[in-house]
Amino acid sequence: MDLEHALSAAKELRSSMESASRSLSIETFARFEQDLFQRVFSLVHAPDSPLWEKLGGLEAMDELLDVPSADTETKVIKFANKLSFSLRFVLEGHV
Repeated sequence: MDLEHALSAAKELRSSMESASRSLSIETFARFEQDLFQRVFSLVHAPDSPLWEKLGGLEAMDELLDVPSADTETKVIKFANKLSFSLRFVLEGHV
């Protein structure tokens, strides 16, 4: 996989998430959403993941930001925290 595929996958993820938000109960969707976010965050923060994978995770976060959420405020706060951590990590020269 490369960055182009990761970007395409992020768009597909958005579409799937939008569909899930319409078809699942709020409780089921909230669990699905939480699990998905953890997987995306692990892509961004895994120390041994390649740069394209980290960028793909960031693109997924960007795509998911506007998707309906079980808890929009919490989602935005989590995304902001993860992005802040990622930027500090890069600025400190860890990438």
